[in-house]
Amino acid sequence: MFRLCFSPLLTAVTAGLLSSGLCAAETLRILNWEEYLSDEVIALWQQETGVRIEQVYFDSDEIRDQILNTSQKINFDLAIMDQLITPQFGNKGTIVEIPPERIPNLSHIGDEHRNACSRYGVPYAWGMVGIIYRSDKVTRPESWNDLLTPAAELQGHISMLYDYLDTLIPPLQAMDQDFMTEDRETLKQAFEILKKQAPSLLTLQYPISFMRNSPQAEQLYMGMAYSGDQYVLNEMSDGDERWKFTVPGEGGAIWRDCLTVMAESDNKAQALAFIDFLNRPHIAAMNAESLYVAPVNHSALTELSSDFLNDTEVFPGAEVLAKSQNYRPISSESVTLRKRITGAMRKLYEAK
Repeated sequence: MFRLCFSPLLTAVTAGLLSSGLCAAETLRILNWEEYLSDEVIALWQQETGVRIEQVYFDSDEIRDQILNTSQKINFDLAIMDQLITPQFGNKGTIVEIPPERIPNLSHIGDEHRNACSRYGVPYAWGMVGIIYRSDKVTRPESWNDLLTPAAELQGHISMLYDYLDTLIPPLQAMDQDFMTEDRETLKQAFEILKKQAPSLLTLQYPISFMRNSPQAEQLYMGMAYSGDQYVLNEMSDGDERWKFTVPGEGGAIWRDCLTVMAESDNKAQALAFIDFLNRPHIAAMNAESLYVAPVNHSALTELSSDFLNDTEVFPGAEVLAKSQNYRPISSESVTLRKRITGAMRKLYEAK
C-alpha cells in the first residue's frame, strides 16, 4: 500500500501541502480525485521501480484550481486535470509540454482523446456526467427533471456537483439547451430552475467525499455524479451494489481527464515514466476495471473482461452518446456569470 504524507482530503490539508521536505526524494506526489488510481497498479509500480506514490485528493475542480494557482511551492509532480483547464495551465507555465518520444505507450491512445488533452497532457480516462441513485430507494431516473424537481419523498436526499460548468448541466439539458451556452438569458432561466431545487438539496459536496465523511451519508438517495462514482460508493457500502448510474434521456456531458506534469517538479523523468507505465495496455485495463471507468487506451480494450466491456454504465451506447455533449472553452465573461450563479445557488442552499 502507498503512504500518504498529507491528510487525504484537500480541504483538510491546504496548510500542510504548502510545506516542503516532508517525504523522501524517491516519491511521486499526485494531486488527484479520491479513489481515482488503482491500489494494485500503485503497488506494481512501486514494486518495479521502488518509487513511492503519494496522493492528495481534491473534491471539486475549483478547489484543485485554487491550489494550483497559489503562488507558494506545493511540491506536486503530477496532477489530474480536465480537458478544458489543461491547456490553460500549460499556457500559464504551471505544467510542461509532454514530449511524445518520452512516452512510447502514447501509441495506444487514439487521436480523439490525445487532441482533447492538448500538448500539455496525456489522456487518462473518459466517461459521462449523469445521475447516481440508490436502487433500493429510487426508481431509475429517466430525466434530469427527476433530480431538479424531485418527488416529495426524495426532498432533502439530493446532491448536486458544485462547479460553474457542471452545476448548470442538468437545468440546461432539461431545457434542451447546449450546456456550454453563453447566452445570458438562457443561463438566467437555468438559475431559476436551480433556485427552485435548492430546498430539496442534502449537499453540494462531491458524493464520494460526502459519503465518506458526513454523518448524514445514509440520507443521500440520488445525485449528480461522474460515471464510475457508483462503483466507489458501492465499495464504501460493503459492495452491496445498491448504487447505480444512468445518463438521463436528454443526454449527459462527456468528460475526459488528463495526466499532467508540474513545471516545478524535480522528478519529471519519473513522472513521465509513470505516465508511460499507466499506458501499458494490461496496466491501463487493470486501472480501468478497478476504477470502473472507460480507458482511453484502445489496446487495453482487448485486456478487459467481457462483463466490463458490455456494461453500459461504463461504455454508453451510440444513442446516449449522440444525445450528449462535449465540454468546450467559453469566454471569461461567461465563466464569471456562471460563478455568480453557482455562488448564489450555494447561498440559497446554505440559507434553507
